[in-house]
Amino acid sequence: MTSFVIPLAVLLALFLAILFWLILSRQFDRRVLKMKEKTEQGMADQLHKYQDSLQTQRILYEKVQQRLEEISTLHRIAMTLNSTLSLPEVMQQALREMVRIFKAESGGIFLQEKKRNELILQECFGISKTPVALPVGKGIAGIVFQQNFPFLIGDVESDPNIDLSSLIRRSIKSIMAVPLIVRGRMIGTVELHHSLSSYFKEEDLNLFEVISSSLAMAIDNAKMYQESSENLEKRLDELFTLYHVTQVVSSPLNPDVILQRLENLILQTLKASSTAVLLEGDSDITTLLNIKEFSASLLEGVPLFFSDARNQEVFASWLEKNGDVSSFGIIPILIDRKLGGMIKVCYRDHHDFIEEEARLLLALAQQAGISIKNARLYEEVVKEKKLLDSLFTSIADGVITTDKKLKIISVNPAVEKILNWKEEELLNTSFLSIFHIDTSLQNEIDESISGPSYREILVKAKDGSEKFLSLAFSPLRGESGDLLGFVSVFRDISKVKEMEQMKSDFISTVSHELRTPLTSIKGYIATLLHPATTFDHATQREFLQIMNREVDRLSGLISDLLEVSRIESEKFHTNPRLLDLIPIAKQLVDRYKQLHPKHGFSCMGPEKVELEFDGSQIEYVMQHLLSNAVKYSPKGGDVEIQIQPEDERVCISVKDHGVGIPFDEQEKIFDRFHRVDNRPTRWAYGWGLGLFIAKKVVEAHGGKIWVESILGGGSKFIFTLPLKNFVVEKEGMNDKSSRHFSH
Repeated sequence: MTSFVIPLAVLLALFLAILFWLILSRQFDRRVLKMKEKTEQGMADQLHKYQDSLQTQRILYEKVQQRLEEISTLHRIAMTLNSTLSLPEVMQQALREMVRIFKAESGGIFLQEKKRNELILQECFGISKTPVALPVGKGIAGIVFQQNFPFLIGDVESDPNIDLSSLIRRSIKSIMAVPLIVRGRMIGTVELHHSLSSYFKEEDLNLFEVISSSLAMAIDNAKMYQESSENLEKRLDELFTLYHVTQVVSSPLNPDVILQRLENLILQTLKASSTAVLLEGDSDITTLLNIKEFSASLLEGVPLFFSDARNQEVFASWLEKNGDVSSFGIIPILIDRKLGGMIKVCYRDHHDFIEEEARLLLALAQQAGISIKNARLYEEVVKEKKLLDSLFTSIADGVITTDKKLKIISVNPAVEKILNWKEEELLNTSFLSIFHIDTSLQNEIDESISGPSYREILVKAKDGSEKFLSLAFSPLRGESGDLLGFVSVFRDISKVKEMEQMKSDFISTVSHELRTPLTSIKGYIATLLHPATTFDHATQREFLQIMNREVDRLSGLISDLLEVSRIESEKFHTNPRLLDLIPIAKQLVDRYKQLHPKHGFSCMGPEKVELEFDGSQIEYVMQHLLSNAVKYSPKGGDVEIQIQPEDERVCISVKDHGVGIPFDEQEKIFDRFHRVDNRPTRWAYGWGLGLFIAKKVVEAHGGKIWVESILGGGSKFIFTLPLKNFVVEKEGMNDKSSRHFSH
């Protein structure tokens, strides 16, 4: 019995252990899952932020593509409709083309049967062609025809005005239907269907209306062709003319060219005395619209023909301005169902307008409206494209686009400026090879397919120079989300990196320059205060003089920092007074002779040079230049100050025979925080502010400062001050005569 109980206890313990392990494992999995979900959410939020930056450009690009697609579609429709004069073929090809363009599932064309006042289904797609006759006002086609207004229905089941039993297909959800109008009269309707709710959009309806206008014209032309067998030759000539109009007027996309061709065509075809195509805003249009008897008809697109205009008093002022006119016709040009212009046809002699002429002029007006609209649309697209091109070429950042395999397909001018590579050298080359991408960035690019990536990289330009770039790398996708390629935008941040390094060096230098005198002062104070030592008066004075020099050193550093702060905050200003420059220079030379006996100092120039300047600020400039001359001439040597008045300025130069400055550093030494980094001057202390302040002081006085130097051959700093109300006394002139200048 005991032997049986022991294994049972072991099994029970093992079962409890397994149960405990399962509980712990499940809790651990839950925590891991929560951490994973939180991480994924954070990454998703970040990716959304990155994708917003390209949203505006993608919208502009898609808008341009949409406009170009509309123009291409209208051209393709025009070519399709003009390819045949058979009514069944026109309707069949047009309906199939519209179904393809708008990705509809079915559609139908209804034409009016005047005798019974019904709409008959003449052509259909996606449904069985069974006889369908709808009374005007019944069904979608009947309502559109009755109201002469386009319909866009997102869900037929929720629309109380739709009789579901009148639908030609039961599964229809979305419907887009427009009336077919030609020469101011309705001949039928055309509609497209889809089984998804809200499938068609407002922009689809706008394009559908334009296409339907061409379809109506084509249907009417085909009907005229079928119905005119009695006068076949005349009608063929008319149809040929209409076809010629379409080709002549539709082919150019320049409004001025369209109007000129249209006027020439009317003159040749109708043998008119004169003709003109007037656009909105023309004075003739304003005059005609002010005639109440005709303004309403013109605004509705109804043409007006007058065979005996001279006998109508309402045209007296208009005829007086238009010259010798006996008969004329005015045909409105509608653009988007609004009056956008008129065609004016005039005859000097009496002329009776016949139906064929009226039809031709109406066709010309309709085609002119379509062509002018297309031309304006094209101009808008071209303008937007030029804007995008201008943004692409003028942006200061480098922009490179690549295909899916990272082969470069376009670059902007900034790329050549930053990397020194020419456009023809970059096209069709690998993005990775140009940028010498390492494995880590390659992996990051692979991951960026789902969103943009940002990082800083160090690259070599064509000339071998290294540059820090801030790189943004993002995928380009089409409307369906397919990957089209990549776009990279980068900015040269080398100077920013250099400035950051200079700031870091400056902070390190200032910390050292502050610590050194403070340590010295602290040491001497501690020595003087030590209770176990006593010093005589001379030693105490020596200690105090040393501390005083260190305090002066600290004061100079703090003054420079405050001066830089004033310059950056734009609070820096000068207080010029009429002063003599020579005594200031001589006092500085005398002071430096005492402080630095192993250097030789000299001052050359006139005995007196008076001009307006801020004495303390110019003294600071000269003192700093002398200090640098001594500092960078560790072995001694001569330091020369020369003051030389010229025509409208005075030149002050400080020349030493020290270590000199490398050529590539000579423009940088006047930058804030910059210190020359070369081996011979490692020992020279400084914080890179003196020359920066000196330059700002000289420029504030209206002068310039520069350096002439040879590495190992010394340096010569020159600055100029403008002369205003000054006096110069030549050195060595016994009679002390003076020359006075006033500018």
